[in-house]
Amino acid sequence: MEYISLFEDYLKSQKNLSASSVECYIRDVRKFSEFANGNSLTFDKAAVEFMNYLNSNGTPNSSKVRYLCSLRAFADYMVEIGYAEKNPFSDISAPKVVREKPQFLTVAETQALLSQPDTTTRDGLRDRVALELAYQTGLKINDLLNLNVDNYNLMLNVINFKQNGFERIIPIVAPLNTLMSDYLNARMEILKGKIEKALLVNMRGGRLTRQGFNNIVGKHVRSAEIEGEVTARTLRLSLAAHMVESGASVRDLRTVHTMTQGAANSLYNTIADLKFEQARFLGRLAEDNK
Repeated sequence: MEYISLFEDYLKSQKNLSASSVECYIRDVRKFSEFANGNSLTFDKAAVEFMNYLNSNGTPNSSKVRYLCSLRAFADYMVEIGYAEKNPFSDISAPKVVREKPQFLTVAETQALLSQPDTTTRDGLRDRVALELAYQTGLKINDLLNLNVDNYNLMLNVINFKQNGFERIIPIVAPLNTLMSDYLNARMEILKGKIEKALLVNMRGGRLTRQGFNNIVGKHVRSAEIEGEVTARTLRLSLAAHMVESGASVRDLRTVHTMTQGAANSLYNTIADLKFEQARFLGRLAEDNK
């Protein structure tokens, strides 16, 4: 565990990674460490056996790739500090990942989902604000949940998002701008005097977790009778889709979603292609119904 703590400090101080990225790296490394210690394996032997373990228990390829990325970085660090002679993960090939087309909600579905929470209750108000923030800000789920209350400026109605020296001012628009003041009051009632920095909190007064957020989404998706899986990423991509529908450019997507030029181009083209396929399908349906 000592080496994991040193690796964590290294990621924060030398690699300048965000808190959410460091958390993902360390979670993967701890999982590997528990496996190695539980099976009394050497570092080199554990590398192969751990990947075999992931292959045998049905771990998705996307998760295997993430583990491999985290563990290669950890092993490189172990070599650098002299604990290991070579990186045992460097010879392990990453599995192929089939990229599924991104799913997003229509404007009507989004409005239906956002209107489900009962904003006359504390938990309903919290749910509505959480869903609106996930849709409006374009932030990834970890970044959203890591927002603190001092990231929100009530007077200006903006969120000041900072990461790796980058700062982005996110304006909060209707109807969320009128809900935030009520939510902050409800948040104080939920905390009951407890000190908590998180902007989004659970009903016990702690920071809202990814699982807690997913439960909120699932609850209101069922209530809105929306078919298919809906996640925080779905809401984020729905914003992008609705922007493209309204004539937004690739540059606009980059601004809102803080992504690279290549990623923005890929997302823009994918959304445009999906919209074309949808239009073509509706056209065929209209022809069949003539």
